Amino acid sequence: MATASSANGAALKLGSLGSPQTFATVALVADISGFGRTSSKIDTSNHNDTTGFETFIMGLKSPGEVSFKVFWDPNDTTHNGAGSTGLWDLAGDQTLRQWRITDNRSASTYFFFDAYVMSIKLSKPVNGAQSADCTLAISGAIYHSTES
Repeated sequence: MATASSANGAALKLGSLGSPQTFATVALVADISGFGRTSSKIDTSNHNDTTGFETFIMGLKSPGEVSFKVFWDPNDTTHNGAGSTGLWDLAGDQTLRQWRITDNRSASTYFFFDAYVMSIKLSKPVNGAQSADCTLAISGAIYHSTES
């Protein structure tokens, strides 16, 4: 029987450009949301159909976007540390990278995809923690892997 479980402990990982590719866990990630699948609808309604209902076929699938919040550490290399290729730099460079979202119950179970850092918005509240809201624009399919 399926059971609900806490998502606490999941991780967002950024792929290197090296060979073999390695993955760095993005530091201090809070909520991760948004990735999935949607399909576009192509209208095929026509004058020969007398039912009065629209008809359609399914078009291209879209993987959507991943949004997440980080508690901003300007010294962390996954954010913007010295010599960084972290979130801040990737948003400016518009570099396609591979990403993973690991399951909290097993690091060998994860979703992976290619994405750009589409936006990063810093927040520095008077009475609160520094943070950044980030959005990844996924390019291509999202895959699921369970390594053994």
